[in-house]
Amino acid sequence: MVRMRKLLLAVSGFLLVAAAADDSGKGKEKGATGAAPALDKLTLASGKSLSGQVIDITESKVVILLGKDGATKEKLPRGDVTAIARRADASMVAVCGRKIENLRASGTSEDWKNLIRFCAKENLEPERRQALRGLLRIDPANTEARTELGHAQVGDEWVDEDVVETRLKEGYRLTGTKLVPPAAVATDKKGDAGAAAPGAGDKAGGGSPTAAPGARPASEGKTEVRKEEVNSRYKLLERAKLSATQRKKMEKDREDRLRLADKFLELKAKEYQGVEWSKRHIIKTRNFEIHCNSTRKVAEAYGQLMELIRTKLSEMFQSKNQRGNLRAPIFIYASQDEFIANDRMGRMGGRSIGGYYMPTTQSITAFHGTFGFTGTTFGTLCHEGTHYFEGLVLRDFANVPIWLIEGLAVYFGDGSLFDPKTAKITIGQIPRDRLSHIQEKILLHRHTTIDKLVTMGRGGREPFTGSHYADAWALIYFLVNSGDKGKKLLTEYWTIGLDQPLKKEHFTQLAEKYFGGLEPLEKQYEDYILKLDMPPAGRVIGEYFVSDSFQFEYKAPDDEWQFFEDRDDKKMLVGLFRPASSAEIRIYYVNNDTWADPDKYFEAYERLASARFKNLKHEKVKFGKLDWFRVTYTDEGGGDEINVSAELGGLGKYQVEQAKKSKDKTKEKPDRGTRQVTRFLLIQVDGVVEIECSAKAEDVTAFAEIYSKMNENFTLCFARRW
Repeated sequence: MVRMRKLLLAVSGFLLVAAAADDSGKGKEKGATGAAPALDKLTLASGKSLSGQVIDITESKVVILLGKDGATKEKLPRGDVTAIARRADASMVAVCGRKIENLRASGTSEDWKNLIRFCAKENLEPERRQALRGLLRIDPANTEARTELGHAQVGDEWVDEDVVETRLKEGYRLTGTKLVPPAAVATDKKGDAGAAAPGAGDKAGGGSPTAAPGARPASEGKTEVRKEEVNSRYKLLERAKLSATQRKKMEKDREDRLRLADKFLELKAKEYQGVEWSKRHIIKTRNFEIHCNSTRKVAEAYGQLMELIRTKLSEMFQSKNQRGNLRAPIFIYASQDEFIANDRMGRMGGRSIGGYYMPTTQSITAFHGTFGFTGTTFGTLCHEGTHYFEGLVLRDFANVPIWLIEGLAVYFGDGSLFDPKTAKITIGQIPRDRLSHIQEKILLHRHTTIDKLVTMGRGGREPFTGSHYADAWALIYFLVNSGDKGKKLLTEYWTIGLDQPLKKEHFTQLAEKYFGGLEPLEKQYEDYILKLDMPPAGRVIGEYFVSDSFQFEYKAPDDEWQFFEDRDDKKMLVGLFRPASSAEIRIYYVNNDTWADPDKYFEAYERLASARFKNLKHEKVKFGKLDWFRVTYTDEGGGDEINVSAELGGLGKYQVEQAKKSKDKTKEKPDRGTRQVTRFLLIQVDGVVEIECSAKAEDVTAFAEIYSKMNENFTLCFARRW
């Protein structure tokens, strides 16, 4: 029997296994062994050590109060600190670090406040400050959190502690939360000239935005960004300063990747070419037999991945194996074309299917490569691997409705991330594909309401289709993460299904018990899902945005440009804007669903773009070992999204229909007015990178030259998406 309560705790991120903490700059320690020290201890690159109380750790710095009395505060560049030995319990630090990561994806204000209180109780000051910054991400008007972090106001703008300290040295004084300039202090008799500086604080670490959009440290000598210059829907991402050593290493890595990019692409092409199926590689592991006709290295990698996936699932599903210790067959074709040509289900599903599971044989069939918006083979194996594990531990699939079976598979499968550097899997993340899809459907009033979803079957008049996977995931995610009521409903619902077939009245009765009925449950569910932010596609490191998931690195044109996320542009991975101008750069990635070669893909793109935009021109350009298409045009706003896969016939009926709904699409993405655009396309065999550089007419001349070479700021990362 599945211990559902424990499973739900695992899903929601509360069942955390304390692992050996690493030095990630996100509240975890490094180098702490044996008994906890009486004081925190920093080991510096110079060989020197410092003891005291560490009060803040970010990607850019470490802040410590020196000595037992903590009378002196020292700020050290993060790169100068080689080890941090915390007096706090290592497992507690690791647990808080993991909790912070989970809440960054979907935490509510109350979640963050609870964590802040917990960290204060346990004397985990660096983690408490990270939690305060997390709270400000979703509640920027929280004055208490700002003052806790040492923020203050200059006019109507909030600035962080670095700015506060700089201004105080310049003669400013604090009056309440306001920084009053020297001249005003002399004439303002109501001012509190003796007000103390706020407590220690810093900008958000780990890629979090500063608390107030636009506020940047004056000490960095950059142009301050005022609130009115930043669209309210944008979320700014912090740009922590890099040390000279860090910058040198990143530049060296970038040069190497530019030099070897063609070799990397050739290697990927060989993987997709593979060998004949009759000559496929057969790799036997403890629990699986991998059949794969890509390269042997790829086949071996999938064998290792499946064992990792099974181990992670066994941690979540604490139950007796009902099927015995079978070695399950896993079939992975070298490409989607081979999957469609040689597999019956592949032919039936076409481009819209990434793989499938057969309960009778416990087998999984998939292909090497990408599908959908951002789907990968790893995501498919996690998804179908969840069905495989359900098949091991459930006595009867028929008791459990399809929405729950598939919802759990999407939650555990699509919501898992694999780090090839550490060979670790993280679960419970928000899948970009599913969130974008369900939010779009809710906004257009085309989603499947809960009362219908819980009664759906695979066949019948209203069958459960590929589009409903997003609905099922969203309902599971809401119930698990929105509060105790949802967890209790799901726990009791699953428990009933262990002994008898689940019916609509079971769900209806539980909805009445915990939410007052289906109607209030539906409203809370829709509001919750619509407020979810798209998970970050990568992280900001100095002037670089690095995305291992999407295999690229992008360098800001100069120090004035700021990285941002836009909750209304769901397909964008990251953006940059230039203060006091309309200039923006937006980076997108879409899978090459049809596996079309670059010329054929661009031919379809140009056909669609010519119908939508004015003054369209294009040319081929080359930088390093990468071949790009550069397009210029005038975008008057609105209209269809460019959907090349739909044009080439690579998507299913639902996606094609959605691509044609231009009027509805404009409701999702606000009109930015007429803009002059330079767009670059890097068309690879399995995915397409698009860099959109745009500005209004009055700013075009100023940015024309820099826009003409913006592809040169892009480099491929050689980490595999799998």
